Formats: sequence, C-alpha cells, structure tokens
Amino acid sequence: MKLKTFLSSVLILLSVAGAHSQSKSCLCDTLVDNPFKPQLRGQVFHWDKYINGSIYFYEEFVNGEILLSNGEWVYNKLIQYNGYTDELIQFEETSQKLIQLDKQFIREFRFNDSQRNMSQAFRKTNIKPDLFSDSVEVFVQVLHEDTISLLVWRKIKITGYVIEKSRETEVSVDKYTPVPLYFLIFNDGRTITFNNIKRSVIISSFPGREREVKALLRKNNLRILKEESQLKKFVALLNQSDF
Repeated sequence: MKLKTFLSSVLILLSVAGAHSQSKSCLCDTLVDNPFKPQLRGQVFHWDKYINGSIYFYEEFVNGEILLSNGEWVYNKLIQYNGYTDELIQFEETSQKLIQLDKQFIREFRFNDSQRNMSQAFRKTNIKPDLFSDSVEVFVQVLHEDTISLLVWRKIKITGYVIEKSRETEVSVDKYTPVPLYFLIFNDGRTITFNNIKRSVIISSFPGREREVKALLRKNNLRILKEESQLKKFVALLNQSDF
C-alpha cells in the first residue's frame, strides 16, 4: 500500500514538472489545462536602440489573428510587424512582455484595423527581390488578390544617419526608412517586380503591350500613377481586362 502511494506521488510530481517545462519552452499562450488550444511560440524581444524613423508597420500594437502552419487560427492577439527584421511581434498581456514569435510556425497574420475599418493581411511567401538575388521567404502584405495579385514587401532598412542633439551633445542616429517592394503575380506564374510607383515604370513593365496599358490608364483617368491606392485600382482594372 505504501509502495502504491509512493508511485502515485512520483507520477504527480512528474506531471507537474512536465507542465512547468512546457510553459518555459513556449513563452506565450501555453495553457497547461488546455493542451488542444493553438499555441504560439517565440522569445522575449528587446529593442532599446534610439533611431530616426520606425521599424514597425503600425505605430501601436493592433488586435489581430494569426494562421499557424498547421492550419489553426489564433485570435485576439495584440501584434505588430517589424519590417526591419521581417518578424511578427506580440504584446503578451499576462506577462506585459514583447514576444518575437517563431516565424516557422506562422503562415499568415491579419491586423484588424478598427480605425480604418479594414483588415490588413500578411502572408509568408517566397519572393525574388531582383534578377540577381536568390529567393527569400518573407511576410508580404496582400493588397489585391485575383487572377493578377498585388503584393508588397514592407521592408525597412537603414538609409543613412542624422545628427541629433542630446543634452547639448551631438550624436549620430541611424535613419530607418520604408523601402517597399511591389510584386504583380500573374495566374500563369509570371511576376513583375518594382520598387517605385511611377507611371513610366508600370508601363515599361509590360513590354510589347505599352500602348494597351496607356489606353487603359487614360480611359480610367489614371494619367498620374504614383499613389498606392491608384496602383490597387490599376491592378483591379487589369483583372477586368485580358491581361
């Protein structure tokens, strides 16, 4: 009887120890009493560098949902996209910590932008930044999805430095600048890449069909093409035509 009681106690202790180690390996959303709930994994994120500009898509954390690589959704999380490191950051409300989520377990995430009454979707995709680069897997924002889709990589990089004064001392501060890269993805696998929303750049991206593109732009009052909203309208028009 004593041996049976001892073994029972050991099993209970092992169970508690196993649950404790699991909560350490998964820094967010681990519920010992609900192992079937979709879980996020990551590590504590620290950013204490003073910079000029911003590394984030939004200036604040926004409510959103995350599609995991196993097809399960995680809802109602405060998230932020870091365009400099191409990582998804979560504000973990229980611990009040920032968590850099493990990218390999994430397929897609969406911001529920209540102020603009819209949803902003980002999807992990293999892209080729230019003719001379290898393909890389990054999070791209889906601006328009159809037979011809429009995606953008919200990349942020250091483009120089600025001199700022701090307590009567001049210091050099890195300047972080958005350098978006746009992709037109056709249903047959063709891809057009450009980093500048400019009418001449868009027209030259369709060799042999420049006149048709010009006629399409002219017909729909898009003689000036330099804003992202105009680019989205242009892609919607392409999907209505025979491009």
